[in-house]
Amino acid sequence: MIGTEGRASYVRGMRDGHSDIFEGLDFWAPSINIFRDPRWGRGQETYGEDPFLTARMGVAFVTGMQGDDPKYYRVISTPKHYAVHSGPESTRHKADVKVSKHDEVDTYLPAFRATVTEGRPAR
Repeated sequence: MIGTEGRASYVRGMRDGHSDIFEGLDFWAPSINIFRDPRWGRGQETYGEDPFLTARMGVAFVTGMQGDDPKYYRVISTPKHYAVHSGPESTRHKADVKVSKHDEVDTYLPAFRATVTEGRPAR
């Protein structure tokens, strides 16, 4: 439904002769961040702390948004924010978050890998 409504909004904007950054076909979603610490803030934007569940939700979101037409996308899904983009709200854009190789490979990367390879967000 989000993809269909987004496409309709885009068509309406083009018909009315205006286009704004938020009226295009590229949606910055889903948020594939792993959320394990409630002190980080913005947890409602993620699917939680489970990499497997987040991967499955990410794939479903991308494929649902983009549709299944072999020639035309309904809209473009752009998963965000890549791995380890979480942390306290006040430092999220300046902190250098260091995670172990195990956490990187076992916790943070699997959801992105599945979302991109299986969901195939458009380029």
